[in-house]
Amino acid sequence: MAKSKSGKYLGIPDIIKDFINTVDKGHLTFSNLTTTIKKEYPDSTWKEHCDKWRWQIVDPKGPYYERFTTKEREVINDIFNADKYYKVTDISPEMLALCNQLIELALKYDSIFGKKLNVTGEIGEILVCHKLGLKMVSDGYSTFDAVDRDGKRVQIKARRSDKDDIELPKEGSTISKISHSFDYLILVILDRNYKMHEILKVSYSSLKKHLDSADRSTASIATIRKLGANVYHKSS
Repeated sequence: MAKSKSGKYLGIPDIIKDFINTVDKGHLTFSNLTTTIKKEYPDSTWKEHCDKWRWQIVDPKGPYYERFTTKEREVINDIFNADKYYKVTDISPEMLALCNQLIELALKYDSIFGKKLNVTGEIGEILVCHKLGLKMVSDGYSTFDAVDRDGKRVQIKARRSDKDDIELPKEGSTISKISHSFDYLILVILDRNYKMHEILKVSYSSLKKHLDSADRSTASIATIRKLGANVYHKSS
C-alpha cells in the first residue's frame, strides 16, 4: 500500500499497530483511529468496511495476520466486541416466518430428492437467536454469529441428524472447525424436523483449552456437553 499523506505510515495496518502500541498504549480507541486513518488516507473505505479490515488482520487466512502479534490481535478483537460496530438485528416475526417456510421447503426437498438442503446452520442461528434473545450479526466478515445483551460474542453451531431413521445426531458428531475467537459457543441440536431439541453452551476459553490439549480444531457433541452446560431442553 502507498505511503500515507504525511509519509509516516505505509498502509492502514501500520496506523493500527502504532495506535495499539504507542498512541493508545495497549488500547484501541475506535473513533481516534478512524479519524487518523481518514486523515492519512482520505480515499480509504475504512469506516464503511472496517469489519473487512478487521477480518484481514485477525483471521489466520487474512493477508495481514502475520504482521500482528497475538496480543495486538486480541486488542483489535476487543474494540469490536460491542454490537454498535456490527450490523446486528433482532429476529423479527417476518424473519421467523421466513425461517419456518425454509424449514418446510427443506423437508419437502428431502422428501422429493432424497438429499439434504444445506440450511441447518442458517435455521439453527435464527431459532437460537429468537429463543435466547440474541442479536444476529449480519456482517459477512464477522467472525461470530450473534451478540448477547452484554455485548458478548456468540458463535452458533447447529447439528441435525443426516439419517432419515435417526431422530437426533449422534453424540460423536462433530461441529465445524473452530478458527476464530469469541466469548462463548452455542450448540443447538435439532431433530429431523428442524425442531429444537437441546441447546448447549460452552465458553471459548474452556473449548480452546480442550482443543489445544487434544491437538484438534473440532469438537464432538459429547465433548461440548462435558465442557459446557445445558441451557435448554425440550422436555423442561
